[in-house]
This record gives sequence, structure tokens and C-alpha cells, in this order.
Amino acid sequence: MKKFLLFAALSLASLSTLQAKIWRVNNTVGVVADFTDVGTCVSNGLVANGDTVHIEPSATSYGGVDFE
Repeated sequence: MKKFLLFAALSLASLSTLQAKIWRVNNTVGVVADFTDVGTCVSNGLVANGDTVHIEPSATSYGGVDFE
């Protein structure tokens, strides 16, 4: 029974991480990413708590970001 409970707990824990998504932000011309602007990414309704946002290096400045 203890093994089943441990398996069930680990299964539930892994399911919660399966829903998290990685979003890419890159403003380099020709690079395909989810967003080209950090502010747009953060304020987008599809980006949820627990998701990861990768802001990729670019020769072009992303500018100031206000996270309010």
C-alpha cells in the first residue's frame, strides 16, 4: 500500500509540471519565437504561473520592462 501511495504522489507531482510551458522571446529578425517583446509575453493570457520565459540574447535591445 505504501508503494502505491508513493507512486500516486509522484505521478500527481509530475502531472503538474507537464502543464507548464516554455515560452521563447527573441526579437532578432528571422528567428521564429513565441514573442518578440518581453512585455507582450508577460501580459499575454496564455502565459500562466509556473511557465518559463526564455529571453534569448539579441543584438537589438528589448528596452525597459515594467512587471507591474
